[in-house]
Amino acid sequence: AGGVIARLFLSPTPFLGKSYRGLEFVAHLITLGSPHYNHNLRGSRMRRWVQEQYPGSFFASVRYTSVAGKVIRGSRHGSPRERWAYTCYRRLGGDGKAWGDGLVPLSSQLLEGSQQIVLDGVSHFTGFGGPWYGSAQVTPRWWKACTSDEGRSH
Repeated sequence: AGGVIARLFLSPTPFLGKSYRGLEFVAHLITLGSPHYNHNLRGSRMRRWVQEQYPGSFFASVRYTSVAGKVIRGSRHGSPRERWAYTCYRRLGGDGKAWGDGLVPLSSQLLEGSQQIVLDGVSHFTGFGGPWYGSAQVTPRWWKACTSDEGRSH
């Protein structure tokens, strides 16, 4: 949930008594497979608070990019990886048969209002059947898009 924590870091409003005011230091927030949305109402208190206080790409002074992996489609009766993905996707996104990075469905990874990059064959970590976001062969794929002028909406 690093991307959700990073969105909390931007906040000038205290959460559980602590404010980090990272907005003063951040110009571009890049999230990698972050579960921004939990369609299950029992999702974490922090994620709910961040979404209620600062929905989507809230701060106009920050450029947001959400990088999502698409490596496996969940299946209740599929391979062990597909069954695991089904359970994770269903819990976060409500649809176990969705596509995602093996842990987080696309619907949760793509932050509303952000520049959205979907990478085929990329997983949350290598155990899900593809290289992960920070691997040497994947990083240039999203980094180039993040550092170009394309997709700058803020």
